[in-house]
Amino acid sequence: KQDNNIKLLKTIPGIGEVFAPIIALEINDINRFCDEKKLWSYVGLVPRTYASGGRVYYGRLIKFCNKWLRWAFIEAAHSSIRSSVYFGRNYMRMKHQRGSATAIIDTARKLAKVVYYVLKEKLAYKESQPTSKIFNPQLDSGQG
Repeated sequence: KQDNNIKLLKTIPGIGEVFAPIIALEINDINRFCDEKKLWSYVGLVPRTYASGGRVYYGRLIKFCNKWLRWAFIEAAHSSIRSSVYFGRNYMRMKHQRGSATAIIDTARKLAKVVYYVLKEKLAYKESQPTSKIFNPQLDSGQG
């Protein structure tokens, strides 16, 4: 059965027939998360942190998370960098700064942020055409 959340998720680049139902069913109710950072933590797209003596050390991705969602977001990020200017630019910028593995995780995090706001606001995703170096995606009400 297709619900409205699956239709909204399919408007996001990289999320299609396979990943939309997985993401919708695993997240269930988006109101469980007060912001996108809580969703990132649930999905497992944040690093482990170690703090000692006033210093913070960052390690690998957290171990205890929803593995299905992490898999879905990382795989969808690979598709989104090929089909979206916004995600493609973000990936290339991060790839040159930190490497391809970190760049794909950062792109998956951006994808999760878009998913959070699409489900929270109940608006379809619409990417505006870039007019300059500063580029931001926008949400569309899906009308028209």
